[in-house]
Amino acid sequence: MASRLAPKMAATGGGSIINIISVGGLKPSAYQGFYASLKAALDAMSKVMAAEWADDNIRVNAVAPGSYHSDLFDSTAAAVPGFQEGAESACLQKRIAASEEILGPILFLVSDMGSYTTGTTLVADGGYMVL
Repeated sequence: MASRLAPKMAATGGGSIINIISVGGLKPSAYQGFYASLKAALDAMSKVMAAEWADDNIRVNAVAPGSYHSDLFDSTAAAVPGFQEGAESACLQKRIAASEEILGPILFLVSDMGSYTTGTTLVADGGYMVL
């Protein structure tokens, strides 16, 4: 999608693209090889896009959230005993983020405050530690 949007963004002066990866792509844990590999690849692709589109005034960054309350997380926690407790114990803050807490890094990156930030990944994971 970003590759289709970039030419239109360049024609109108640039902009900001945010890819949502996962902390699992940066700090993979057991039994998540395929998922972690895909997220790590998107992290690398974000850096490539930033390098390729910088001359067009397009900033490309990624946000890597840890566990946060969403339909997917909450339904999994309801169906899998111990899932939420395991996620909480893997986090230094010992809690699951509200979805709104993941918006802070995104808002920074799309705002003028993030205008000198490109090719980076902001982590919002409450201090996730691989167990």
